[in-house]
Amino acid sequence: MLNLSYTVIASQADGQVSAINLVPGQLVQAGQQLCNIVVSDKVWVTANFKDTIVRINLTQ
Repeated sequence: MLNLSYTVIASQADGQVSAINLVPGQLVQAGQQLCNIVVSDKVWVTANFKDTIVRINLTQ
């Protein structure tokens, strides 16, 4: 029986997990990609809005 309290999952960057490619009971191999990580400090959003519907508050 696997003792999950000894399990460590480490990442090279801070971010959010997305696109999890794993189902319960699935067998995985070392090096197999199981998810993607979206790095938090490099997120960019590009949007195209009509200026008649946008209200922006630039205060901090």
